[in-house]
Amino acid sequence: MKNSKLVKFSLTLVCAAILSACGSSGGSDNSAAEAEAKAKAEQAQQAEAAKKAAEEAAKKAAEEAENKVKNSAVFGHKLVKKTDSNFILNIEGENRAAKSSESTGRSDTMDVKLHPSLDTVVVSIPLDENGNPVKGAPIGYVEDFDFRGNTNNTTGEFTLGHIYKTANGATTSGQVRGVETDTKTATAGTDTGSALVYQDGRTNYIPTDDAVKGSNSEVVARNDFRDRTDTVAEVYGHRTFVDGDSLTGTEAGETTLANAPFLAKDKNNAYAYKDGKLNHVQYGRVTSRLDDVELAQVKTGVNAGENGTKVVSYGEYNEKGTENSYFYRGTDERNGVVYNANLTSDLAKVYHGADKASGELNYQGHAVTYGFTHVAPNANKPDVSKVPNAIGANPEFDLPQLVSGTHVSAKIDLATKGVTGQLYDVWSVDNVKSNQQIANFTGTLVNNGSITGSSTRTLDNAAGTFNGNLFGKQAEELGGALASKATDSENSWGAVFGAKVQETPYQAPEQGKTSVWGVKTDGNN
Repeated sequence: MKNSKLVKFSLTLVCAAILSACGSSGGSDNSAAEAEAKAKAEQAQQAEAAKKAAEEAAKKAAEEAENKVKNSAVFGHKLVKKTDSNFILNIEGENRAAKSSESTGRSDTMDVKLHPSLDTVVVSIPLDENGNPVKGAPIGYVEDFDFRGNTNNTTGEFTLGHIYKTANGATTSGQVRGVETDTKTATAGTDTGSALVYQDGRTNYIPTDDAVKGSNSEVVARNDFRDRTDTVAEVYGHRTFVDGDSLTGTEAGETTLANAPFLAKDKNNAYAYKDGKLNHVQYGRVTSRLDDVELAQVKTGVNAGENGTKVVSYGEYNEKGTENSYFYRGTDERNGVVYNANLTSDLAKVYHGADKASGELNYQGHAVTYGFTHVAPNANKPDVSKVPNAIGANPEFDLPQLVSGTHVSAKIDLATKGVTGQLYDVWSVDNVKSNQQIANFTGTLVNNGSITGSSTRTLDNAAGTFNGNLFGKQAEELGGALASKATDSENSWGAVFGAKVQETPYQAPEQGKTSVWGVKTDGNN
C-alpha cells in the first residue's frame, strides 16, 4: 500500500514536470501578461489598503472632533476694539508696550457657564510678555452690569448705578453695599454710567461713527443714529429690562417688555419688522478702562474661577485708554443640555414633523456694529442735485431714506448643518424699498450648538471670522459674532447679534371624527 502511494506521487511529479516542459517549449509566452496582471493586482490591493487607511483616519479624526465637541461647551463669544490703550490683545506683531486702537482680529470663546443674573462681564485676563495667561492670576470683570430697575423701554437709555468708572481705572475704594451675593462684593462703586438699550418705536440702531452715505453723501433717516458718546455700554436682549434692586441684587423678575428690535418680519410687508423679547441671548458692547492699570489698583472680586477675580473699572466709549468688548452670550442651552448627538434631526422633528429628518430654520434679529459703511442703493449714481432742469433752477429729488438697520437674517440647513446669513439695512429710494447687505457669513453647526465659519464685509470683500450659538430648549434663539481678520484701527470691523427663530413647532393636523352616515344604495333599501 505504501509503495503504491509512492508510485502515484512519483507519477504526479513526472506529469507536472512534463506539463511544465511542454508549457515552456511550445505555444505563446504569457510571463509578461502575468507580470502585468500581478502588478495591477498589487496596485489594486495597495489602493484598497490606502483607501481603507484614509477612511479609518477620517473616522478617527471625526470621532476625535466629535469627542472634543462633546466635552466642550460654548456660552458666547467676545471681540475687543481698543481706543489708545496698552491692553494686550495677543495678536501677531503686537507691540505690548505701546498704546494703540487695534482689535483682536477674532472672537474669543466664553466657555464658563454664566450666572443667571448676567450682572457681570469678564473683560480681561492677565498675560505675560509672550501672550500666555499668567499662572495663578485672576480674571478681571466689570461689576454691577445690572439692569434691575429698568422697567421702561421708551427712552432707549438706562443708568447703571453704583459702578466703578474712575479716571485711573482704580476700584479699591467704594461704599458699603450692605449685602454680599454670588456676583456682588461687599463694597460698591460710587459712580454711574449710561447704557444704551432697546427703544420702543426706534428703527435706526446704526451708530453715529459708522459711515452712512448716498450718491451725494446725504441721506435722511427715520430716527436719529445711535450716539455712543459718554456711554459705558450698549446692550440688548435677555436681562436688560428687569424689576428689582441692582445695589442689593434683590430679584423681582424680568419684565414682559420687548428688549430687542427686528425679531420677526411683518407678514403683510416684506420690509417691515416687529420687535420682541429674547429670553436667552444678550448681546452688545461694554467699555472698560485697563490702560496702564496695575493689579494692585483693583479690588478682589467674588470667589469664582480657579485663580480668583478682580473688579475692573468701566470706561466711556472711545475715550483714550479704554477697551470696547463686543459680545453675545446666552443662558439655558437647550434646557440645560449642551451636547446632543442628534441635535439637527431632533430639531427637524420639532419644527417639521416627527417623520422628518431635514428642513430649515430661519432667524431674524439685530446687530450691534462697528467699522462698517452703510451705503444707499443709489450710491453709484451721479449726484442729480447738481444737474439743473432749467436756467437758475435745480431739480427736486428725494434723498435716499434709511428705513431701518442693522438687521440680521440667518438660515440653518438641518440636513447639511450648513449656516448662511447676512447683515443688512432697509432703504427707500423714490419710494422703492430694498435690502442693502453690509456683510455675509457662513458656518457649520456642531452638536453642542456652536457654529464656526467665516464672514465678509460686502463693501470691500474684507475677510473675517464668524462664530455663533443656538440657545433655548428648541433652539429658539441664535447669538453670533463677526470679526475682521484685519486688526489695525483703520481696517478692523465687527458685529454681534441676537436673533429669533421664525418657524413655530410643528403640530400634526387633528384627526377627524369618523361619520356614522354613508351613501344610500339600492341594494340596502
